[in-house]
Amino acid sequence: MAKDNISPLVRRSVAQGRGPNCYNFAPPTNTYYQLIASLVPEDARKGLDVGCFLGDFSSHLVQRGLLAEVDCVDLSPAAIEHARKRHRDPRLRFSVGDAETYQPQGDYDVVLLMGILERFTLERVVAIMRNIHAHTRYVLVTFTEQCMRHFSVAEFHHECRTLFRLKKQVTYTICEREAFEAGLRPQTNHHTFVLLGRIE
Repeated sequence: MAKDNISPLVRRSVAQGRGPNCYNFAPPTNTYYQLIASLVPEDARKGLDVGCFLGDFSSHLVQRGLLAEVDCVDLSPAAIEHARKRHRDPRLRFSVGDAETYQPQGDYDVVLLMGILERFTLERVVAIMRNIHAHTRYVLVTFTEQCMRHFSVAEFHHECRTLFRLKKQVTYTICEREAFEAGLRPQTNHHTFVLLGRIE
């Protein structure tokens, strides 16, 4: 099991009113934020957010009516504690869990893996995908390409092709102004969003 080493970041992020990842930094009006939300399938109602951090993105989805309910999981107990205080919405359920070992307790329309897979080797990513694939119709994945130390998006597609088929992919380059407003370094600017559908 991975070590929770982000508790200081949680406290700093909460104090600043934002999360550590690009989709947590970004306000709902940001183009990047909207692009991710636009990939959520129209027929999806129940979601699972693995690596939810403070739950801001899942909260945005239920508030916009894009999902009716979301189970939110994160490795950090501190993040989950703050998420529960931050979002007192019965449509959001928060729990502590490790992406590598988490076993979904039920079925979902879509599983969100937002900016967490690039931290793992490709072998570990495939293991995570195998854990969840039987429990969901769709998986929505985001990659920050500068963080892809262990594998490429193409390799990810290749390894997961027996579990999921590619439904849609969007590549977005965030402009310098948006990066500044979102609290990002300007060079952190190339993102890929991938929607996968389960092969029946």
